[in-house]
Amino acid sequence: MVKAIIFDFDGVIVESVDVKTQAFRALFKDYPKQLEEIIKYHLHNGGISRFDKFRFIYKNFLKEELTENKFSELCNDFSELVMEEVISAPFVKGADELLGKALNNYEMFVVSGTPETEIKEIIRRRGLGKYFSGVFGSPSAKTQLINAILKENKLKSDEVVFVGDSVNDFNAARETGAHFIARAHNKNLKWLNDGNTLAIFEDFSSISNFFDVIKGKNRPVAINPNCNYHVVNGRDILDSQEERFKNYRKMWIDNPRNFIVNDFPLHLDIEATNICNLKCPYCAVTTDSWGSSKRGMLSLATFKKIIDEGADNGLCSVKYSFRGESLLNKDLPEMIVYAKKNKILDMYFNTNGVLLTREMSERLIDAGLNRISISADGWDKDSFEKNRKGAKFDVVYKNIEQLRLLREKRRVDFPRIRIQAVMLKELRENWKEYLKVWQPLADELGYLDARKEGAGIDHRGMKEAWACPFLWQRMVILWDGVILPCLMHGVQDLSLMALGNIKTTKIKDAWNSQRNNKYREIHKNGQAHLIEACDRCSYRALEINKLRGLAEEVML
Repeated sequence: MVKAIIFDFDGVIVESVDVKTQAFRALFKDYPKQLEEIIKYHLHNGGISRFDKFRFIYKNFLKEELTENKFSELCNDFSELVMEEVISAPFVKGADELLGKALNNYEMFVVSGTPETEIKEIIRRRGLGKYFSGVFGSPSAKTQLINAILKENKLKSDEVVFVGDSVNDFNAARETGAHFIARAHNKNLKWLNDGNTLAIFEDFSSISNFFDVIKGKNRPVAINPNCNYHVVNGRDILDSQEERFKNYRKMWIDNPRNFIVNDFPLHLDIEATNICNLKCPYCAVTTDSWGSSKRGMLSLATFKKIIDEGADNGLCSVKYSFRGESLLNKDLPEMIVYAKKNKILDMYFNTNGVLLTREMSERLIDAGLNRISISADGWDKDSFEKNRKGAKFDVVYKNIEQLRLLREKRRVDFPRIRIQAVMLKELRENWKEYLKVWQPLADELGYLDARKEGAGIDHRGMKEAWACPFLWQRMVILWDGVILPCLMHGVQDLSLMALGNIKTTKIKDAWNSQRNNKYREIHKNGQAHLIEACDRCSYRALEINKLRGLAEEVML
């Protein structure tokens, strides 16, 4: 039973996230070349004290010595910039009423990244002191502060809920064993999909739902978009100021979270081929545990038919890969040109990089490819060639390096380069070496949680209130035209959920079909185990094990 609620302050109780952002902008306005990277760092590391951020910024962005005098000056200037603004900032909708309702039923605390003397003064001047048994801030880390609250108040970790809005808050809850409730806002959508939370609220206007969650009466179905991919270093390659693109990425998160079904999928995974030139030992294609063993190439005519319908219905994004190596399809550059001509916003594919020759890189740049994800599961020649069976480390490294040089020569920043790996145990142990090797070549560096697939792996029988986000975001079209409602990771028989074939079925009809809506309804009710293919799915198994704390979700 929950006995205490711990609140972060900025972005949870009051709408003050932008106040802090503008303060960082003002402090570092004399560094225009580094300013946007500094702001991104600040936003991506919410909940961390300004003290730690200042030190990081000087060391990693400005590459200057941060003297004690300068550090003290920064701290004082920051406080002057934000103090009055935070005191006068509006409450997060419903937060003031929530505090009033909780007062006589729960002990409440504030744990903030703001300096402790400052947050206490803000609480006093806002007249909020009556609600809280304790108010705590930096320089102590949130994990330390929560552990101190547990110890001093004789509370068990499962008797406490931490309400936060940043990945630092999420990590503090996880490390202390406290339950976590996330407050979602536009500044934190990207990390929320990593969360494993009791609930996510956009605000606290529905107070009864908040307390139902705490009491365990109404634990919602867990649905976490993009939670299998983690950005570690570099810029966000999906960062765009174009309004239609921003709206597309917002819907990517909001639609599954709120079970919104658009008239047409936001994204299509179009399989250029299911043939691969490598034999990676952990891959479901190598183990032949992901669909039929029949191999083939998507024809250009079929691709154009797909794009023609998509363009007519507002399709936002296309990925030219599903199971195989897309660069094996000789028509790939022409496919990219055709999609670009039809105003598809986001085009990309996964590749092992072996066939990314100079000529191919030039053709991809000419075609207007937005981004490319290159799999590199190793930190040196031996580890790389062990995991990417059939690939040569030196060849792939040179190919990526060459792509970057060609971009620079042409003065373009596309395709943006994502280098990613499956987070295998040995890679985690050598992660620093991995960063040193690949970071210089990547616009974005990230990793995928490892799924369990292959012979002898059986995920059936897992029951959990979990829903797959794919059903509200995307569809898959195989090289032979078969339409699937989702990625069906590690499922041998893809016909179990097939919704027709592009040769005879419109994508829009498949997306809105009675059968596909039935899949959504079953997932929405937390009963995905009733669908045979979902019961076997390796992605579902991984995410459920994360919810249960049985699969380690690595946060680097």
